Amino acid sequence: MSKRAWFVPKSHGIGYSPAGWEGWFATALFILILVGGIKAIQAFAPIPPGPWRPVTVLAWVALTGGIFLLVARSRTEGEVRWRWGRE
Repeated sequence: MSKRAWFVPKSHGIGYSPAGWEGWFATALFILILVGGIKAIQAFAPIPPGPWRPVTVLAWVALTGGIFLLVARSRTEGEVRWRWGRE
């Protein structure tokens, strides 16, 4: 049984594009978790306003973005590299 790809490499540039409902669902879930986490940090984190609040938000963005990229890479059909268009 082969895994069905959730993402495919973009035809121009570098990156991933959703290939089916699973890819779109993963992308939407990533955005909801990302925005929800940022809102939670802003509302509930016991961090006083100052330079550490943006650092905390950037750390959250890096963590969730990294996890999403690992999932996307593991569920991508084909090699992800720079592309100038259809070959």
